[in-house]
Amino acid sequence: MSREMMGLEEILEDLRDVVILFNKDGRVEYINKVVEDFGLKKEDVLGKPFWRFIDERFIETVKRDMMKMMKGEEVENEVCVITPKGRRWVEYKSKPVVVNGRIVRYQSVLRDIDYRKRHQEELSRMYEFTRKISSLVDLEDIFRVAFEEFRKFIEFDAFNIGLVNRERNTITIEFSIDEGRKLPRRSYRIAPDASLSSWVVYHGKPLLIKDFGRDAEKLPIKVHVVGRGSLSWLGIPLIFKNEVIGMINIQSYKRAFDERDMKLLRRFTEPLAMAIANALLYIDLKRREESVKEEGEKYKKILENLIVGIVIIHRGRVIYANKMIKDALGYEMHEVLGENFIKFVHPEMRDYVLENYTKREMGLPAPTSYILKLLDREGNVRYALINVKDVEWEGVKAELVSLLDITRLKNMESTLKKLAEVFRDIKMATTLEDIYSMTLETLTKVLKFPFAEISRLEGDTLVLIGHVGNYADDVTKVKINSEKGVIAWVARHRRPYYVPDVTKEPMYLPGAKNGRCEYASPIVIENKLWGVIDVEKGEVDSITQDERNLVDMLAEHVAVAIAGLEKQRELERAKNFQELMVHIISHDLKNPLSVAKGYVELLYEEVDREYLDELGNSLEESFRIIDKVRLFSRLGNRRIKEERRKIELRGRIEDIISTIKRKYRDSWVEIDMPPMEIEGYTIVDGIFTNLLDNAFKYGATQVWIKGKEMKDRVEIRVVDNGPGIPGKIRERIFEPFERASVKEGSGLGLAIVKMIAELHNGKVWVEDNEPQGSVFVVQLSKG
Repeated sequence: MSREMMGLEEILEDLRDVVILFNKDGRVEYINKVVEDFGLKKEDVLGKPFWRFIDERFIETVKRDMMKMMKGEEVENEVCVITPKGRRWVEYKSKPVVVNGRIVRYQSVLRDIDYRKRHQEELSRMYEFTRKISSLVDLEDIFRVAFEEFRKFIEFDAFNIGLVNRERNTITIEFSIDEGRKLPRRSYRIAPDASLSSWVVYHGKPLLIKDFGRDAEKLPIKVHVVGRGSLSWLGIPLIFKNEVIGMINIQSYKRAFDERDMKLLRRFTEPLAMAIANALLYIDLKRREESVKEEGEKYKKILENLIVGIVIIHRGRVIYANKMIKDALGYEMHEVLGENFIKFVHPEMRDYVLENYTKREMGLPAPTSYILKLLDREGNVRYALINVKDVEWEGVKAELVSLLDITRLKNMESTLKKLAEVFRDIKMATTLEDIYSMTLETLTKVLKFPFAEISRLEGDTLVLIGHVGNYADDVTKVKINSEKGVIAWVARHRRPYYVPDVTKEPMYLPGAKNGRCEYASPIVIENKLWGVIDVEKGEVDSITQDERNLVDMLAEHVAVAIAGLEKQRELERAKNFQELMVHIISHDLKNPLSVAKGYVELLYEEVDREYLDELGNSLEESFRIIDKVRLFSRLGNRRIKEERRKIELRGRIEDIISTIKRKYRDSWVEIDMPPMEIEGYTIVDGIFTNLLDNAFKYGATQVWIKGKEMKDRVEIRVVDNGPGIPGKIRERIFEPFERASVKEGSGLGLAIVKMIAELHNGKVWVEDNEPQGSVFVVQLSKG
């Protein structure tokens, strides 16, 4: 490893992304310790071609990028890498390292995006699954599709779907496959001690058993395992319109299921439950249709009580409709009877429907079952799965059309498609403001919530970032340990919370004016909380389970986007870190080390105490620069190796003044501030050390430090009588390597001041001091 690289190693080790340096043959010359997060050791990678760890599907992509880098180009891409922990998705940004106009090696920064890719794939699978089952009415087909789709994303050995018979109080396993073998139907009574499946149906709750052997004592009381013993078991109730209609369970003989498996399976069981409910209604309808053909008048009352729509059509006009048509389309009965049926069909489908009707009237083959697009009384689109039968109705030949309302399923499908586009846009956002803006727009325009707000976690406080709708103005901050506030509870527990009626919820804080029900979901990823999404509606218990699931999904993708943006910033910093460090090594350290070298040469000729003092000062300055670089690196990566604690500022500043006076013997400092306390880190000293050091280094002879307490923060002013800072560079001086003077220095001091202030939820700026000098104003949060 080169001398420069050895100097950079400690800095690179502190980064959160994988940094790789490799030669033209692709052999790894350096890799930082972050690779251990992938289950690899550094020695496993060093000296080996990096593409040995790339999934073979992406080898050609990586080699093409390598060719581009050999031509001096920068490249970026997404690939799958092979690790002891399995295949992981990473995003890489790579470029050649050029020294004296010649490419000497290649640099690549890898960011783990596996979590984000999993979410994208999950959304795509959910949309595809919903699309596939939306038009199925045969139970066996639905079960088969569910089995085939679920095994694409969860590894299991046994799969069972059971349906409830409330009259018999039983659950019957209708579809069962164990290690590829189809098993026969079987029934169990619904009771908490009958079987695990019965327990799930009885309680209407999921049940996860990670390891039967280890968790035997934690199993529900009196529950026993039916069939072959498994290592792990996961059961989810199938719920439609708040009623348990069945359950699905999966078993594994080799691996343990976890909470992520349970969460994933629960999402997919919702459209599955809807499809099964629709199929059961369709089966019941077909059975009743046969009865209608046999005894028409007798079954008119039955038709009125069906929960599917029934229309009888004669010569193109409606001669009978049951009340479900009114419920589905909003028409009064007199507005339907006698009307041409085509009036209720969406214009896009009228030609198709008329063509089919004409063919059937002529005795020609025509589809009798398909998805029909309708318009309700208000002009809104509705979807129905229809089935057409020839019947004799009150002595005339007619068509009986059954309409199974699948609008909810189609709307879910449509919403998922829109959300997929939103998630892509959120992923591409370059600022937090863009992410929050797109999220609020999605909540109101895609998910149709009249009231929505986003709060960001700042320390231990949730701070309102933005909202849509008429909200109270007095609640903009909520402490997460507060007993009031649904969002505070959600932040503490990192899980969603639903309030069907806010007037009956003790935790409710008045938010949306006229809001009656509330749902809040955490913006959290890998247990790191970024904030909370909160929505409200104006009617009691009007936020459906589907809507809650979609809000959860949005919150997860927002968390991924925010974490990705944070990583992106780190990635950009890491990309330029080598040039940054080379600058320090070649410029800032060069000066004191050159001085030290000169005094060493003088000492060879004559031993002089003054030479030794100056040599010591030069070496001390070198160490100070190195310490600043290390602190700059830790702050840039938010790697602070200490816990937050109470910090008394006045005492610490007095100690810093004593140290500064030893360095600048003619300096004069006066302090005028009361004892002030904040909660933070001891590196807060770096703010005042750098401000005082800069003041005297750049020409000040006197400094006044003044402090005061404010409502939720403290303010400290560092006033000097130096040459001052020109207005045109004031915005830049807090950036790395910017200086207000031609005097030597690392150029990191004020950048460190700004980063420490921001770490304490504070800020720093500079003002003029009349008649001469500068005023650096530092504000720090107390909490």
